Amino acid sequence: PGSVAPWSHAAALNKDTQADVTRVDVGLSEKGEFSVQVALEMPFPIRTILSPTHGSQLLLKKTDTMAVLELPVGSDLGDGFQLQIGLAEIHVPRMWVENHDERDSQACMLTFYPEFDADPPAKNEVLIMLDCSNSMKGAALQEAKKVALLVLHSLPDKWLVNVVRFGTGYHELFPVSQLKSKSNLSAARQFVQASNADMGGTEAWRPLHCQQLLVSADQAWPKNIFLISDGFLSEELSLLASVSQTSRHIRLFTFGVGPTANRHLLRSLARVGAGAAEVFDAKAKSKWERKVRSQIAKSGQPVLTSVEVAWRQYDDDISPPVQAPHQIVSLFNGSRQVIYGFVPNCTQAEL
Repeated sequence: PGSVAPWSHAAALNKDTQADVTRVDVGLSEKGEFSVQVALEMPFPIRTILSPTHGSQLLLKKTDTMAVLELPVGSDLGDGFQLQIGLAEIHVPRMWVENHDERDSQACMLTFYPEFDADPPAKNEVLIMLDCSNSMKGAALQEAKKVALLVLHSLPDKWLVNVVRFGTGYHELFPVSQLKSKSNLSAARQFVQASNADMGGTEAWRPLHCQQLLVSADQAWPKNIFLISDGFLSEELSLLASVSQTSRHIRLFTFGVGPTANRHLLRSLARVGAGAAEVFDAKAKSKWERKVRSQIAKSGQPVLTSVEVAWRQYDDDISPPVQAPHQIVSLFNGSRQVIYGFVPNCTQAEL
């Protein structure tokens, strides 16, 4: 990334993340310049290498499975650097094992693209939580409204829907979620368009706690919360714990908006909430509809539980695996799942 939120700038400069190279502190008014060299070696043919941010400056040489690319010294960092690599046979599961140079230690990375057949639920429920706190003033709220309207437009028929505006307090459109219809959709659009960033703090735990109290363990259809926010939420740790406790009955999908969205917290909430996270870049609005449809498609899939990785080790008298993420709470058909682990003498892994 090329920038951080202004109120997080001082903390970011004071944080030590590594000690291998000299740290350079960049001021808010300074122009970010950088260079980068990347060597790639892939298990399958490389189809595409693109940089949405620096495409015209990218110098590239490649063969079928290897590539070297460079951005020259003095390149403008701008809002950040992105590199996208397209591979053939991307859905084939893979495991990479790296050995430590000096110690008997192995690190593993697994990638799965699960494919399974499951009937979609006959009924589904989506609650749109729209952040209307003071931090959303300006472009962030306008982007949030556009995303919320895209969600309303794209929801399948026969789904239940409701909208909540929140800040320090919260306001619901309907007392309970209503079936998608022309009249209910019209009311939801008016409710979203009338929203203003004047509701104080960002206490998302209040409407979430209300939904957690109302959910029933034997509810016949899944309940999905679509949180549209810049991600600067109060009580982060307790919010994460609360979302995690009810993830089997309420899934949380996050939609990050605004130029300084707290992507880390939004991804963490989606991960512990058995959902998925997307960030909506104002410079790539052509992708917004696809991202919204992807979130809706995932929310229409059944909730999967008891998902784990079975690491196969050829020596029984060794230390147990250390895995990240420690617990896999969500799994979606056709979506990549990446798991890391310190696993001595690992020869195979199964999902």
